[in-house]
Amino acid sequence: VVYPGSLEGLSVTDIGDQYLVTVELEPGRATVHKQVFQSRTIHEIAVDITGWEESGTNQVKAHVLDSLTNPDDIYLVSLTGTATDFIDMSHIQDMANAKCFFVGIHDQTSLLEARTIERIAEEPTIRGSFVRAVRQRITDNPELNREVAEMALRFGLEEFMKEGNNR
Repeated sequence: VVYPGSLEGLSVTDIGDQYLVTVELEPGRATVHKQVFQSRTIHEIAVDITGWEESGTNQVKAHVLDSLTNPDDIYLVSLTGTATDFIDMSHIQDMANAKCFFVGIHDQTSLLEARTIERIAEEPTIRGSFVRAVRQRITDNPELNREVAEMALRFGLEEFMKEGNNR
């Protein structure tokens, strides 16, 4: 008995190759042949930016795009670590989508300790005031979900980065 599974990945949990399995029967012997069959392979890519000299949008984008080797495939990219600079994930996502059939990017990077955030917090601007307010809220509320606070900071800074909203 041979259970070959599906010929194509049915969900993003079906990582790697999927096979067509044939069995050649001869008297007293069975030979199993596996042949890679799927049209799209699902790949998991983990990228830890911890310790990178520079880990802003351009550096992360270059690394992610270099990892996408087959335009017909599906890639699940997980980013972790502390960024040195703000990372524009929507830009990276757009560039990745243009290169492959599907790319899902799960951003788990930390932005609060980034050097850029320190510089922005010192600005006498609305953007600087926003960063100081988010950081103060985290300091004043230790029970506050840090992941939610990081998302608020990231989304807020993305709005400031849009044309005309720099300050």
